[in-house]
Amino acid sequence: VPILVHGLLHGTPKLREQAALGMAEMVELTNTRVLSPFVIKLIGPLIRVVSDRFPWQVKAAILRTSLRLLQKAPAILRTFAPQLQTTFVKSLSDENRMVRIRACKCLGALAPLQARIEPLLRELLAVGINGPSPEASTASFRSFSRVVRNARKVPESILHEIGRASC
Repeated sequence: VPILVHGLLHGTPKLREQAALGMAEMVELTNTRVLSPFVIKLIGPLIRVVSDRFPWQVKAAILRTSLRLLQKAPAILRTFAPQLQTTFVKSLSDENRMVRIRACKCLGALAPLQARIEPLLRELLAVGINGPSPEASTASFRSFSRVVRNARKVPESILHEIGRASC
């Protein structure tokens, strides 16, 4: 883990991508009980690096690793939900299709961890309506659908609000 984190934080863009992919593979192959002590040591650097300006390959690799962590150890990542939400929503506006697709999947995986889903749905709706590009709007609406499908409970009031906004 320390070697992968160091590569992610301090390497060239290609090394950062490979470090993130190595983390994703490690998460996939490791038992959840064994992985648990390392989840926080992995997610912090991932969140830090994804917001920097790096090629799409680095962002896509980080989002892949984030998704694997959300699938493998969701309870541990609950405290990181606000930072992850911001990161994933911002990634919906990325120019690269793979980054947008992975951000959409990550938001779907994040939905069950959210205590209040309304702010996320409102933000996705806003990006969908006022997105910087048609691709970002499409990705936002797809994410909206995934979040509604995966959320524990979606209040009726937000659904009515969405209906009014779409008219």
